[in-house]
Amino acid sequence: MKIQVPRLMRKNPFGTRGNYYLGIYDRQTQKTPIVFVHGLHSHAKKWFTRTNYYGKNDMYELASSYGHPTAFVDLSTRKYGIWENGQLLATQLKEIYHLFGQKKLAIVAHSKGGIDSQVALFHYKVYPYVQSLITLGTPHYGSPLADLAFSPKAKALARMTGFLDKGTFQMQTGYMEKLRSDMDSQIRTHSIPHFTLVGVDQAEQLNSILSMGGKYLKQYGENDGVVVAKDAMLPYSKSILGYWNHDNIRLGTATFPLLEELIEGDYSIRRMTRHSQTRAKIVQPCLLHGGYTSFQQKEVELLVPPAEREFWIQLLSSSKNLRIEAHSPDGKKEELEYKGFVTDVPFFPNTHLYYFQVPNPKQGKWKIQIHDHGRNAYFLISSFTSLKEEAIRIKKEDICQGLATLQFSIQIPDDWKRDQISIHVITDSQKHKRIEPIPIHQLKKTSQREVLAELKVPKYEPINHFHFQVIGESKLGAIVERDYVTSFHL
Repeated sequence: MKIQVPRLMRKNPFGTRGNYYLGIYDRQTQKTPIVFVHGLHSHAKKWFTRTNYYGKNDMYELASSYGHPTAFVDLSTRKYGIWENGQLLATQLKEIYHLFGQKKLAIVAHSKGGIDSQVALFHYKVYPYVQSLITLGTPHYGSPLADLAFSPKAKALARMTGFLDKGTFQMQTGYMEKLRSDMDSQIRTHSIPHFTLVGVDQAEQLNSILSMGGKYLKQYGENDGVVVAKDAMLPYSKSILGYWNHDNIRLGTATFPLLEELIEGDYSIRRMTRHSQTRAKIVQPCLLHGGYTSFQQKEVELLVPPAEREFWIQLLSSSKNLRIEAHSPDGKKEELEYKGFVTDVPFFPNTHLYYFQVPNPKQGKWKIQIHDHGRNAYFLISSFTSLKEEAIRIKKEDICQGLATLQFSIQIPDDWKRDQISIHVITDSQKHKRIEPIPIHQLKKTSQREVLAELKVPKYEPINHFHFQVIGESKLGAIVERDYVTSFHL
């Protein structure tokens, strides 16, 4: 039997913000009502219409077939942030609670919607109306992709496509670090069960923006293409890991049978331990470039070290009409493949994706030529699949109310010259920007392979963005470059 589509309860005559949809249900049902909350740069219909890569979402149909009353809320995720959305969601939850006969609600929230939900429950105090909160791929500790979106090299594309909104800003790891320290203590005082579904499918098979995110996030550990697995867990929640990516984790066929068990009281799921929040990691070396094309050919040079297993390039642009060529050191030429338009994704929406990958790349200087007949912007990420092990650690220490120290250490590969390392630090907040080289005589050699740098940072704003550029030289005389991006609450 075909299930009728949810009906719109319009609360906003000028747009979607504040509206919600009610599913068709049997008013005699004893099943728990479910409220579905969408994520960043998404909307309510994604729960019962087409998803990005998997066709129609059957979440509503499955929830209805199990007898659950359902509601799907619309929140704005561009102009408004988690505090405004949390306040709006609190109002919606109260109204839906009464519409469903004052039965306590189960919330199922995708991505940033999980943060909006926590703010509604515990900052705006609507937890008495809620039975449980289940988050799907929520960046509870932020996402390094949000940090990447605010990197200086991505700013040109950001200005042209408008993805540097309040929601993206608040998903930076530095912002979420502060939010967790402020909010978690009050959440622990209430007995609302929390469940976190955590994806570990990096979506490499999709050749999409998710696969780009998965490749970049691999340096931080298992991920779903948008969120690192350990950052989707909470110390007071029960976490379930599955082979989901950030898109299909919200599909009914992928997760609803599990949601049904959790909502109807099967709390026997084994609690998983979230690894301690640390800034130490094994890295996959990355190079970042970005800017404008402006009616001309743009050329980017990338230095590929010797003996790399794989070299790949992913380029995001405001235009689908670019012709992009990769010229190897031995004169061979290949074009980057156009992968399509990126829309309903948390980070880098409204952009076009181009991709190039080559195994066993030729060592030396690669030239990437971008041919354009208009004024457009681009952001390029390139990286290597390497056998060489590198590690970085970024540690923050507060000195006084207006000053902090960042300690940046890099464990260099065996084939780098230890006395030929230079580090530039770009500090970029909303109001202040500075580029500061750290003189080589100030770099400390703490061990045979580790180089340590310290930087004193004025606390201009609560959240500061940092881009570390490392330039070195191999023992064979080849120049090597690295880019590391992060944010901190100071």
